[in-house]
Amino acid sequence: MDNTSKIILKVIENHCSYDCMGKNGPENPGDLLVKYSKDCNYSIRDKGYEVDTSEDGLIKIEWETQSTPISNVVPMIKEALKMTDLTGFKVKLHVYDRDGDDNMNRTWSI
Repeated sequence: MDNTSKIILKVIENHCSYDCMGKNGPENPGDLLVKYSKDCNYSIRDKGYEVDTSEDGLIKIEWETQSTPISNVVPMIKEALKMTDLTGFKVKLHVYDRDGDDNMNRTWSI
């Protein structure tokens, strides 16, 4: 795994993920997960995610949510990537829920 992937994964781990689901919701959720999940009852919490930076200048992120709606993942990931101070990359984000009810693809440059 290259350094770019490690940097992105660390930020996602610390700010967008959580430890497990408890009686009162996600345990130890990251600050961005809390911020962007307020309006969707934590539907965007990760079921799984992958980061691929094997192509030069391209960051591919796959994010599987627990349920719908899924749209709040986009601003959450954008804010997380700003925390990395990475520049000069094209980002391709694919977001989908685990039940296959919704999916989206977004592309932007950082």
